[in-house]
Amino acid sequence: MLIRFFKSNQSATFIAIPILVIALWIEGFMKQVPLEINSSMPVYKLAIYFYSAKTAIIYRIIALGLIILQAIYLNNIINKHEVLYKKSHLPALLYCILMSLFIPFLNFTPLLLINILLIKLLDTVLSFYKSTTNDIAFNCGFLMGVCALIYFPSIIIFFLILFGLMILRPFYWRNWVASIIGIILPFYFISIYYFWTDKLEKFWGLEIPGYFIHLIRIDFSFTRPVKILSIAIAFIVLLSLLKLQSNFFKNVIRTRNFQIVLLFFFVISGLSLFLCPKIQLEDFSIIAMPSAIFISYYFLSSKKTILVEFLLLLLLLLLIYNQIVFKP
Repeated sequence: MLIRFFKSNQSATFIAIPILVIALWIEGFMKQVPLEINSSMPVYKLAIYFYSAKTAIIYRIIALGLIILQAIYLNNIINKHEVLYKKSHLPALLYCILMSLFIPFLNFTPLLLINILLIKLLDTVLSFYKSTTNDIAFNCGFLMGVCALIYFPSIIIFFLILFGLMILRPFYWRNWVASIIGIILPFYFISIYYFWTDKLEKFWGLEIPGYFIHLIRIDFSFTRPVKILSIAIAFIVLLSLLKLQSNFFKNVIRTRNFQIVLLFFFVISGLSLFLCPKIQLEDFSIIAMPSAIFISYYFLSSKKTILVEFLLLLLLLLLIYNQIVFKP
């Protein structure tokens, strides 16, 4: 029923999104996991400046609102650029579910904060198609620089901009230079601030190198419920990619190029995990956006209605089970 409802392009589905998110986040309000603040990047530290045990509930409410906003925004972007062969509200549905899989996701994390910028980045990158202005490339670079100052491992997604420039428009060196200048500027501004506060050496000598020189360490309990849900997600994503491959040449050239860019987005988002000094469960939410788009394509294009409804129901049941048995 959910698949059929969100497959439609009627505006009533936007009313269902907030209801769904609130239902998925109830357990998160009951089992509060504290935020990791000590190793945060400067812009994220500024965003959580007033965070404490008393204000934690306010930050969770803001996070819940961000999820709803991002789901609707992402859905509009996918429909606007016709990334899927048919307009629907499945990307919003799947994004909400994937961003609510585990209790650590249900918080004001840096990844939740940068996702609104990454959706804007995706919109701008897809706008490269048949565009000739350098401003777009600069804006993408600047957005990526701000993202990195919130959550540094996301800096690797800068390669998505360069890849998009290669795939979606003819090579023009000024676009590449503009994007590089764009990503440097936020770091230039923060360096000036740290210079005046006498923290420049610590930032560039200790904090930034720490993301590149470290051992890969998993910092969460890989329990049986987490394993089962992770395997289920991986299986559905694999089915989605196989479906995308089988239908790839049935699409028009523009849609094919967009799907290639999204596939690169998926891969490079996963690679960003290797820049994390400690891989925490919430770090995996960085791949939620491209995963939601691919799964939406599979649910939209599959003719086996009973199968996709079963997969969605199974996903929701495993999600609820994980949230119930989770112990902070």
